[in-house]
Amino acid sequence: MKPSPRILLLVAAFLLGAVGVWALSDGDEGPPADAPPNAAETGGLTTTTEQAPGSKTSAEEKQTASQQEEGRVEEAVRSYVEAISDHDGGLLCERVEGIADLDLPLNRGSCAESVSESIGYRDPRGYPVFEKAVVAGAPGIKIDHRDARATATVVSEFADRQEASVEDDVIYLVRRGTEWIVAKPSSTLYRAIGTPDAPPDVLEPPGG
Repeated sequence: MKPSPRILLLVAAFLLGAVGVWALSDGDEGPPADAPPNAAETGGLTTTTEQAPGSKTSAEEKQTASQQEEGRVEEAVRSYVEAISDHDGGLLCERVEGIADLDLPLNRGSCAESVSESIGYRDPRGYPVFEKAVVAGAPGIKIDHRDARATATVVSEFADRQEASVEDDVIYLVRRGTEWIVAKPSSTLYRAIGTPDAPPDVLEPPGG
């Protein structure tokens, strides 16, 4: 027996309703329950915005660059004090601006020879005779574009003294190209050439 037209209409209506419900439920489906919090749907695919392993944010990159620059300044400061300790006039004349203006106790014609022999000068007035110096600990560093200021604790030893001298030395630096050099002689260099009382402007920035 053939189904009546009314039954066929009811079956057709049921099938159409089921298809519509299925389509709606399929289109409204969100990301899976175990998807990460930052998951999003794009073109029917679930994607995430997680940062790639090992990548750095802009703030982290700036902090790393700043730390690297401070490291270069610290290296220049240590190299400067080491050159004084080694009586290396050649390096000091190359790496210290304004060194030619120093009133050196000995003049040997060239800057390198004059500075080398003036370090450790024994002044007849009995001033301490410099022997060597070293930077103790990490210096405090402040960088402003191409200028820098370092406050370093310097331990100096003298040939005619039993006790070492521990003093904070303010060292100004300037960046020339990719390198940092000392912008002016500091108190440590003055003491090394037998001048215990450095000029008052030694603590002022270059040109100040």
